[in-house]
Amino acid sequence: MWRKNIDNLIDAALKEDMPSGDITSENIIPSGSISRAFIVAKEEGILAGIYVAERVMKKIDGNVLFEIHIKDGERLKRGDKIADLKGPSVSLLKGERTALNFLQRMSGIAMTTHKFVGCGGEKNQDFGYAQNNSWASPSGKICCQNGWRHESPYGPF
Repeated sequence: MWRKNIDNLIDAALKEDMPSGDITSENIIPSGSISRAFIVAKEEGILAGIYVAERVMKKIDGNVLFEIHIKDGERLKRGDKIADLKGPSVSLLKGERTALNFLQRMSGIAMTTHKFVGCGGEKNQDFGYAQNNSWASPSGKICCQNGWRHESPYGPF
């Protein structure tokens, strides 16, 4: 069920970002062009959403290689290499904005959750209202759980 919910979120985000595909990349980048990319932390924090970012890229093109170096729930330092990607250039360009949007939003929520949990110690895990309520989004539940430094049962996808 979680995979379906996450896939629905990804599909909606991709449709919003590229309602007609990536016209510029498709017309400028030579067919068959292969590129490498990497995801690097811009600041300290808690990682959340790396498996969602990977799923974004795989939904666009199953040929994209996505090597994860840092997992959800782990602390980040500025400059840490989070993941390496390799695949068709157009596919990487199509997915990068959506993948990074999920990663940045989810990591921000995880870091904020971590700060609140840190205020009250381990007893303050009741702050995780999103984990225990059906109305909370799947991505919100993943973020809160990673903010507590618990491994997410919702990934990898």
